[in-house]
Amino acid sequence: MLALSYNDKTIINKGLTYEKYNVFLVPGNINTDLGVANYLLKNTTEVKKSDIVLLEMGAFCIGEIASICNFIQPDYSFLTAIGNQHLERFGSHKNIQKAKFEIVEATTKKAFINTSDSNIKNYLPKFISLTKNILSKNLEIIQINTTNYSKNITQIQYLEKFSGISLTYNYKKNNIKLETKLIADHIISSLYFCLHIAEELELSEDNIISGIKKLDHVPHRLEVIKNKQTGVTVIDDSYNGNFDGFISGLKTLSRATGRKIVLTPGIVELGNDAKKIHKNLANIYPQYIDVLLVILNKNTDYMLDCLRAKHTDENLIIITYKNVNDAHSDLANVLKKGDTILFQNDLSDNY
Repeated sequence: MLALSYNDKTIINKGLTYEKYNVFLVPGNINTDLGVANYLLKNTTEVKKSDIVLLEMGAFCIGEIASICNFIQPDYSFLTAIGNQHLERFGSHKNIQKAKFEIVEATTKKAFINTSDSNIKNYLPKFISLTKNILSKNLEIIQINTTNYSKNITQIQYLEKFSGISLTYNYKKNNIKLETKLIADHIISSLYFCLHIAEELELSEDNIISGIKKLDHVPHRLEVIKNKQTGVTVIDDSYNGNFDGFISGLKTLSRATGRKIVLTPGIVELGNDAKKIHKNLANIYPQYIDVLLVILNKNTDYMLDCLRAKHTDENLIIITYKNVNDAHSDLANVLKKGDTILFQNDLSDNY
């Protein structure tokens, strides 16, 4: 069993492992204890035939990941990031850290953790202290700093018109050329993380080259959609709902040659952090974009108040909408040939 929190690394691990193994992938939107259990039971025949079962573990509170682990008992786990998603439901950052580390606690062989993430790095010593008498004696925690890849990854090139990234990777002392359709800067760190796992699973160079090349965009996560008729490029990141993801999206958008546009309702479920984070966004947006399209709600008020108070630059156009439908209906009037628009987050009916 391979278990992780869902992001780009899910599809990267899927793409890599499929090259050598028979992989059974539990869809990313099935990530609760009941959802995972029901899906595995309904697909028992396929599960038994597989070499690897790969799944996501999601949570809104402490104990939910542990509940899935009780019947999954993962051999390998991947803890890639701890952000502020669902902070309002968790109640505190400490609760999020504790909940996410439940996946490590339940792992039987190797847990790969991303120590370039400050929340993971800072909580790790406390976690080891609290669980030293509980962890499996065979468990090995492998720490990977995904920002420290310069010795292994070189010759990074961003391909024109958001068609992907190419790079050279030193794999088992051999340099191999890799190319992917995926476009974000953080994909490089994701690849670095996953290539450690590829080595653990004894994938060949050909497995890796082929697997990376076949990777497609994860729907609604920096997914590139090109409209040849209008000449507009859409970068759909509407399933992203955290601050770090927003920044990554803006850095990706900055490579556009025409006008750079963002459509967003801000970020939800931030609790007491909502005001601070949306003020941060207000300070960052003018550095990257030409047009900001805002779907109004209580969170975007913080952002707009800050923009109006601090940024009077006429080059930044701000347009507001009462709801998602109004915003999408007006896109034909806003967008021009050569524009690139980034959809950041997707506001549900609850908000």
